[in-house]
Amino acid sequence: MENFKPIKRINISDEIIDQIISMIHKGTLKPGDRLPSERELTDAFKVGRSSIREALKSLETTGIIKRNSKGTIVNALEEGDYSILLFKDNMHTIHEVFEARKAIEVGIIGLAAQRATPEQIREISETIIDSMDVHKMIASDISFHKTLVKTSQNSILSYIYNMVMGLLFQTHKYYFLIEASSNRMPIKEREVFINSVNKYHKNILKAVESHDVSAAKISMEAHFDYAERVILREVLARNPASELESSHGR
Repeated sequence: MENFKPIKRINISDEIIDQIISMIHKGTLKPGDRLPSERELTDAFKVGRSSIREALKSLETTGIIKRNSKGTIVNALEEGDYSILLFKDNMHTIHEVFEARKAIEVGIIGLAAQRATPEQIREISETIIDSMDVHKMIASDISFHKTLVKTSQNSILSYIYNMVMGLLFQTHKYYFLIEASSNRMPIKEREVFINSVNKYHKNILKAVESHDVSAAKISMEAHFDYAERVILREVLARNPASELESSHGR
């Protein structure tokens, strides 16, 4: 197995995540492979165990790994599932990816509002949870949007959506940035953020339940506008000189 490299960057858990994702991309780590223990990873990366746990928790929340009685396992992605390792080059800014995702998923939500069956509406509803736990909120968001895509009943849009989500994970680690951003927030501000995400989800669900295509599209656009502001704020906080700033402002 390819040797892990000692960590040199300030954001230690991010570097751990990057190395593990890179190894999956190269095929060094394959679906079903067991990662070394926390102690072994601590020694290999030359970091504290808390950083290892933080990285593994993020990878688990986004479905890249899973934990069971056998240890920490690389997940087997279903065909058409999030193509998190599809693109090798970091050529796309997060603003451009958000533009693409908005263009695609606003169309998806329109179809979902038209076609949702009572059973599918129930499935969407079950993905929404009222919890102040960031990891649970992220898991809820992943399930919510994935269920909406399924509800649209369009396999081509589903495939395109998964590619765009792949860019979010590959180039900017969308959900990792949400987690980092929320962790920076004071408790009250974090609660406002999580409640806002839940509110957007409930507004979208309400529109789908009533088969109101226009309201569903408006609610989805508002949801993405809010999410983009949060993510860009975190990216720019990490790198004020980032190209994203000029790209987003053009």
